[in-house]
Amino acid sequence: MPRYGGRFREEGFRKFAEQLIRQETPAHIGVEIQWLDTLCGQRFEAAFAPWLEAMKTIKPYWFAFEPSANDQPLVQAWVDAHNTLVDSLLIPCQPEIRALDQEGVRLPVVDGKIAFYLGDADIFFLKTNQPVGQYTVRKTAPDTSEKLIASDKQTIYIGENGEGLIAQLGGVGEYQISYESDEQGVFAPLLVSVTPPPDPRTDLSTLLANYAPYGRVELFEFVNKQPV
Repeated sequence: MPRYGGRFREEGFRKFAEQLIRQETPAHIGVEIQWLDTLCGQRFEAAFAPWLEAMKTIKPYWFAFEPSANDQPLVQAWVDAHNTLVDSLLIPCQPEIRALDQEGVRLPVVDGKIAFYLGDADIFFLKTNQPVGQYTVRKTAPDTSEKLIASDKQTIYIGENGEGLIAQLGGVGEYQISYESDEQGVFAPLLVSVTPPPDPRTDLSTLLANYAPYGRVELFEFVNKQPV
């Protein structure tokens, strides 16, 4: 149903409508309610119109008996329209970019950003839930660079000569990965932060891990020379 149509703009009324629909629906029928925004609504309407026209040609007995050779094209037209309609609902309304490592495992996003030490990980695949479009990868610090990647499918491999995206663009730095599709336009970029690996000589957690098993560890505050 349209998220921004009439009273459906109000969240409270949408919840009331959902509750009413579920209460009035027979128990043996499952209900899944989707609220579509403008772009998703347009996509659904474009797929719904051909499906509705194909439904007008369907004869109930086709589902009980084998359709004749003359009816087969009409049945196939309905099947194709039905599949297109279902696909239009499976494409999420909220665009999303995912970065995957060399094994195809998604790199975790924490507080809206992917962060890792240089050498610990790299980006070999990019994945989106949207149709055909183009990625733009920008390195914003310490130096700037840009890479454009055309995408004709939802998951693409971006490794080159065994190197991931970060190694290709110079390693340590701040990155923005955005995606633009014909339907959705440009949406919020995925942020990636790559920092130098810690120096084990100054990293406290590494010191404790290395030396604690051998006995007592005393930490000194170097100004007053007192044990902490």
